[in-house]
Amino acid sequence: MMMRWGWILAAVLIFAACSGQADVIETRDADTRLAISATITALLNPQFPATRPAHIEDVVVHASFSDDVLLRDNGYSGTGRGISWGTVRPARTEADAGAATEAGARINSDDAYRLEAGESFTTRLKFSSHTPNDALFMVIALVDYEQVEFQLDGINGLLHEVPTPHATELEMAIDFGPLSIGAHDVQILLISDPYSGYDLDTDENFSVDLNFDFSTIRADAALTALVGSRREVVIVGGSEEPAREIVTTYLGKRPPANVRPWDLVSIARPGLAHPSEFDSRIRSDVADAGAPYGFRLWTNRWEGHGSGRTTFTAFLDYHQVELNGYDLLTAELDPGEEAILDVAVMLPDEPGTHQLLAYAVADPYAMRGERYLDSDFSDYKLLITAR
Repeated sequence: MMMRWGWILAAVLIFAACSGQADVIETRDADTRLAISATITALLNPQFPATRPAHIEDVVVHASFSDDVLLRDNGYSGTGRGISWGTVRPARTEADAGAATEAGARINSDDAYRLEAGESFTTRLKFSSHTPNDALFMVIALVDYEQVEFQLDGINGLLHEVPTPHATELEMAIDFGPLSIGAHDVQILLISDPYSGYDLDTDENFSVDLNFDFSTIRADAALTALVGSRREVVIVGGSEEPAREIVTTYLGKRPPANVRPWDLVSIARPGLAHPSEFDSRIRSDVADAGAPYGFRLWTNRWEGHGSGRTTFTAFLDYHQVELNGYDLLTAELDPGEEAILDVAVMLPDEPGTHQLLAYAVADPYAMRGERYLDSDFSDYKLLITAR
């Protein structure tokens, strides 16, 4: 199971908010300091998840669960934000089932799935929200870097909206049906509180320089991409030939000497400034409806790792969109290199507010343990108001 802990964000926000006015905070009594902390916690953790904007289509709502779904207490009682996720596969042989515990009759899915031709690819997805309140998840998926419909808890759909009770881990079946003969790279993507931030005002670019501004703290929290992804390589019919040819579209280069590698993918403003510079980072923007919207993607490959490729896809309102007219872009990098991709997505014709996520996958079709990194989203959902 992988984890991304939002309490780190909470700690950073509280420190940033309070450190700039330390001389003031120190003079406040304990009740005032407690009230400030409570306000920040409330901003980070709204009591009710944001509602879905009307223009987000293809959403299947899981208003109830079948008897096959397992619900467990995750024991969380904190005030931060975080999620955990993973997959477990059903025991495929009587020996596996006999050796497994009564709690699940499952084994960890650390290796590739190997299926016979015509056999459906099914696994079990488990996920949990670590927040003080009930949560909402969006579950989407890619097969060979193309967004697909799939069944979650027996219901077919492209975008699956799953309400998640407080301090509860859910485990449910996910089914992709039969896949063609060959190797497939399958990614299951989970987004916590997917509709947060759609109601924000985009007249200014939200900054991480908070200065104890509660409205900006809320914006920063609402646009933080609290997401997870799980990659599985599926081998069908004994063939390990990738089902899709990955074509390199960008080559890496050595970064400036003063630039440190950052995440696997970051969104930045277009222009001459390096994406690592503070002014290049972008949280929100205003653009023309029905026109291309340009931005930059920035990726790195740390020293000490072999050469490899990183693929990029993008989602607008959780639907895959083309980058420069392609559903997939790929950068080839040697150790210590970076790639800066100048890209554009086409915005819808209708005016409205949209959110953009960038998604990167390192070393496509590589087995677990052979990858530089697994996969990653951009740190923030880019909020775009199309007018």
